[in-house]
Amino acid sequence: MTTNLPWRMINTVSGDSKLRLLRIDPDHSLDFYWGKDTNGKFLLVLHLKSAMQRILKEPAFRLAGITGDFRKSDDPGHMLVLTLQEASQADIFHRLCLDLVESSRNSGDEVLAADVIMTRLKRWQAFLSRKNRGLLRPHEVQGIFAEVSFLAEMVAEQGFPFETAINAWVGPKEAPQDFILGQYAVEVKSICGSNRNTVRISSENQLVSHVESLFLRVFYLTEDVTGSVGESLNGLVRRLKTEWQPSEPAAVLAFEDILQAAGYMELPEYDLPRYHVIRTSTYLVSDDFPKIEPSGLKPGVKNVAYDIELSLLKNFESEIPNKGAE
Repeated sequence: MTTNLPWRMINTVSGDSKLRLLRIDPDHSLDFYWGKDTNGKFLLVLHLKSAMQRILKEPAFRLAGITGDFRKSDDPGHMLVLTLQEASQADIFHRLCLDLVESSRNSGDEVLAADVIMTRLKRWQAFLSRKNRGLLRPHEVQGIFAEVSFLAEMVAEQGFPFETAINAWVGPKEAPQDFILGQYAVEVKSICGSNRNTVRISSENQLVSHVESLFLRVFYLTEDVTGSVGESLNGLVRRLKTEWQPSEPAAVLAFEDILQAAGYMELPEYDLPRYHVIRTSTYLVSDDFPKIEPSGLKPGVKNVAYDIELSLLKNFESEIPNKGAE
């Protein structure tokens, strides 16, 4: 557990039934407080204004060790109180609190702020329902980095509108392929480290599509230990959100939604490693492409994972159509 958490600055008094509160940011338009209850549990407290009370009137929920409830305040009005039940999760709770504070900072009015807060809480609820408190495994971080890199490429190099590109990213929604764009689909794979000869296909359905064409896109990555050319998953996501926010705020919200579906939220654990894209290769998955299909399996055989040797795919090299061919 991090030692410099803000709740360390709040002292509790034995027998005192009042919550002990510390204002987070007096310049914030909303009244957020770090807090402790009589048992010393860590709190996030938001004093609600009149318009917000109508939207957040029954915010009773549980987020894997964090409870939320709606209470009358000692001052006029009500307050939303998030209570950490498991002290071992203080770091995650701290990150959740900071996310609520920062995401609502520029909301503009109370109604929008309340909507933003409820949206973020729902995302955290889904995120914290994952095993291991939602932390991605290293190969999952690498995979999402490659998929987000392809998403960025679609917008910057292939000319797709933000909304079209983000809506095409369907892999986190349990689609067989990562991206579906009109009459073609793209499965994104990544390779990093010493083994640069094979990619793992995770099921017999992954290289089978009902659209006109299917492409396999491989990102060759290296870890940048110097920090001079690489970018972390957090850094890549932040950069894209910063670039898109001024002109496409709705697309940024959709981007955050699909990232959450992929199991990602910005956490310090994803500040490393930093990846550098060395090159990419694209292959057309035609009928004679080396692959396993469900129709080729005997009854009772399923969930087949296998490796494809990339050095044997030269005859299948291709290019993904631009937006004009969508």
